[in-house]
This record gives sequence, C-alpha cells and structure tokens, in this order.
Amino acid sequence: MSRLREELLDRVVVFGDRGLQLAEALDEQGVFRRVTDQMSGCFTSVGANTFEAHEAMSEKDFVKALGIAIKEASECRHWLRIAKRRRYFTEKRLASPEQEATELVKVLGAIIFRTKRKPKP
Repeated sequence: MSRLREELLDRVVVFGDRGLQLAEALDEQGVFRRVTDQMSGCFTSVGANTFEAHEAMSEKDFVKALGIAIKEASECRHWLRIAKRRRYFTEKRLASPEQEATELVKVLGAIIFRTKRKPKP
C-alpha cells in the first residue's frame, strides 16, 4: 500500500547519506564516538521511518511512522547545532543539511495534517 511519492523517498535517502558523510568526517576528526553515532543514527532514521510509513498497513501506522521521522529530523537539527557550536564544521557546510532537516519536518508534518484531516469513510 504505497503512500508516498518517489521524490520524497529519494530525498530522505539523500538526506541520510549526507548525514553519514558528516558523521564520517566527525569520526576522522576524532570527535566523540557518541556524537558520530547519534548524528548518523538520526539522519538515517528519518529515511527508515519514512520508508516504513510508505508501506504502512493502516493510517494509524502511517501517521506514527511519519511522526517518528519528524522527531528524528528535529534531532538532526540539534546535532547540527552542536556541531556548529563546537566548530566541527563551517556554518556554510551545515547550512544546507540544517535547512533540509527543517524542510523535511514541514513536509512530513503537512502530510500528517492532511492525512488526519481527511474525512473517514
């Protein structure tokens, strides 16, 4: 029961890949393992939960999986801000993934809103 557009699925895969690239760069810098694990985890979790929603068997599961994806995207923003404060990367390098995380929160939130707003049969 596919529910989401391929463009969105591709977008969350690219987002996860970018997060892994950032985590790998942090690892190469010798940043605490906990930070790199958290960053790689939340970035890839956005995609994993979006794909789970894509194949959800019920509307309730669909909304729940997208809700988790939103929380994970918000967590990405947290770790990006930590990376910025600690000067692990330049602000310029973090601007695009931070913007993408914010946009994904909005897009996924809008999908949830529309789903909940639909009249029940």
